[in-house]
Amino acid sequence: MRSLERFVKRNSGQTLRTLEFFSRLEGVYRNQRQNRQTPLAEFAIDSGFSDQSHLGRAVRRLTGFSPAKLNKVIETEEPFWCYRLLGERF
Repeated sequence: MRSLERFVKRNSGQTLRTLEFFSRLEGVYRNQRQNRQTPLAEFAIDSGFSDQSHLGRAVRRLTGFSPAKLNKVIETEEPFWCYRLLGERF
């Protein structure tokens, strides 16, 4: 297992744990885009987070914003124009 972890780190520049973290957040995002009516807490649990606040802390660690604040800056701030274009929200 350790050899695999070193291989991944050497070729991606990221640890296996970091890649798993990104994968879980991507899963939440993908599920949320497909089912906008489902509560975020349900998406969090389905993606391996213990609850919605665990997901919120993960989003904050990755982006520096809470999910609500991230959505607000995507709507209003010019540097986030590409997210508006793609329609990405949490």
